[in-house]
Amino acid sequence: MASNEFNVDIHFRTKIRILRYFSTWWTNPSTLWLNLLEKSLSAIRISLMLLASLCQLIQLTKMSNLKGASEIVEVMTLTISSSYKSAFFLYYQKDYASMLNLMKSYFYERPLFASKGRNNYTNMSKFLCYTDLITYIYLISAVIFISFSIIATAFVPESKNLLPNCKPNLTCVSEQPNLNPALPVKIWLPVDYSWTPLYQIVHVMTSFVLYDCCLIYVAQDVFCFTLLYAVSGQFQILEESLMNLGNLVEEKKLEKIQRKYTVADGDSGEGEWINES
Repeated sequence: MASNEFNVDIHFRTKIRILRYFSTWWTNPSTLWLNLLEKSLSAIRISLMLLASLCQLIQLTKMSNLKGASEIVEVMTLTISSSYKSAFFLYYQKDYASMLNLMKSYFYERPLFASKGRNNYTNMSKFLCYTDLITYIYLISAVIFISFSIIATAFVPESKNLLPNCKPNLTCVSEQPNLNPALPVKIWLPVDYSWTPLYQIVHVMTSFVLYDCCLIYVAQDVFCFTLLYAVSGQFQILEESLMNLGNLVEEKKLEKIQRKYTVADGDSGEGEWINES
């Protein structure tokens, strides 16, 4: 049975785009410049994450505050693990692409050997419609949450805790707002955290690193979830196809027995005796 190419293309297009963004696309020799650009972007992405992890490690060695050190360790764990996941995705990109091509080549919309008039068979379009909806809700909500967190961290001013100077005739001042936005990713610099061109460059780079680290986790989850849903649906198609094949064999046997009974009944008039035997 031929598969529905329209539904197949729609379903696998998202996975191919995710795979192209987080890996080098090795099966497109006609556009060499695009392949080179994607390789360069992947290398720059991993290099920035490793550089951020190294800077965080340097800052960790100079940190005497336990609370600040715990924050650095938390963010450093995110950047290091994201670098590993990106490298893992790059290393196994051919396997992922082979899985997608194999599923697309042998993708079935409905079970084989389905009986006429049967409406309760598995339909991949309906099956993947609900599963993809759940996955895309997860993707959109995660991206919105990550974007809001980074924007909020970048624009909320810090507060410098000063020692209170309380006297009988003077007011006590304990906090003074700092208008410089905070770094979303803690990075050690040999200069003061002031609003300078160097600070702006580091701020943009670290914001991109943090956003990309979170996006790597979300996108790889979406890729794996949708792939597992498609495999699960194809297994249901295979199970129903085997059941339909068994039912078809039984129907053929019954038709063969009934045909023998009809022929014997027409020749000898002893159809009831042959049927009982």
